[in-house]
Amino acid sequence: FRLLWTKAEPPIPMLWLETVNCDFVAHVNTTPWRGMVLRHVIEKAEAMGICLCLDSGMGRALQTSAVIDKNSVEQRTMQFVLRPTNGVVEASDYLSGKHDWVQTKEEITDRITRWVYTPRSASVDTQTEDSKKPRL
Repeated sequence: FRLLWTKAEPPIPMLWLETVNCDFVAHVNTTPWRGMVLRHVIEKAEAMGICLCLDSGMGRALQTSAVIDKNSVEQRTMQFVLRPTNGVVEASDYLSGKHDWVQTKEEITDRITRWVYTPRSASVDTQTEDSKKPRL
């Protein structure tokens, strides 16, 4: 996972989690991983006091989790600011249609719809107009 900022005024920090994968050739049961990764990232978002942004598969798993309030999960459409790092290469298949591209300047993603978990520890600043709409 990684920390991203939305293209909102003011920008909102989000803990971004992409899908959980393993080596595609490995013959292992990855089913238990999802729950463990989800529990870890929920704890991290709560400790940081920021929202957690998940893909559709993890969002569905989150909604069935016993450790969170179901009313704190919703779908949101937003854009993110991608800032270049010293590594220069951006490798996310979920933030852009590009893959492993050289990123030397700040970029804004297209609008992305994801599942968002807002922990009780999140500040009021994480509440956007989108988040005030009825929850799904």
